[in-house]
Amino acid sequence: MKLNKVLTMVLMMVSVVLLAACGSDEPSNDPVAYVNDEAIMENELDEQVDRMKSSYEQQGIDFNSEQGEQFLPMIKEQAMQTLIQQAVIYQAAEAAGFAADDALVESELDRIKAQFDSEEDFEEILAFSGFTIDSFKETLRLELTIESYFEAQLEDVDITEEALEDYYDEYVEYMEENDEEVEDFDEVKDDLEAQLIEMEENEQINTLVDQLMDDSDIDILDED
Repeated sequence: MKLNKVLTMVLMMVSVVLLAACGSDEPSNDPVAYVNDEAIMENELDEQVDRMKSSYEQQGIDFNSEQGEQFLPMIKEQAMQTLIQQAVIYQAAEAAGFAADDALVESELDRIKAQFDSEEDFEEILAFSGFTIDSFKETLRLELTIESYFEAQLEDVDITEEALEDYYDEYVEYMEENDEEVEDFDEVKDDLEAQLIEMEENEQINTLVDQLMDDSDIDILDED
């Protein structure tokens, strides 16, 4: 089952990112929430807020401005929910017996390194992103564990010819509205089928995550 696009969406949703912004230099041991009795620590939340701020800054948000300051409470809330979802999914994966071993982590690390022109370029990006090689490996281990868990949970998707034809009609309408060239059905059939499968898998994953969240005991601690 091909899950690359689906997992990219989900892993972004739960903030399992490979190239994150720098985190806090002075970790705190204070818990900010509990997920099934597992603590989410203040430094984890701070790091997630930093990641999200970095993303918004790339979109032109200045957090020294009034608008930026108004965004901060929303970002912190989103960061908390992201960490909670990440914990819920990872706990479910571990409970179901999924765990990426060292060999798989090393293999994925080698694949990522191969996308860079040199080892030095990779290490430079890693350092800029606030990762050591060990912390980066743990991020990969988390990602791969969740990936294998999702892959095992998803049911096969069967796309009917009728569904493909209906989706092609939507494609034609969209392309014509945007003055784009419309390709014949046979030329885009495989791409359309892949998109429909991805959409169905997204729905399955969203349903699974919602159920895991409903079944979890989540306690967000009040700030002093």
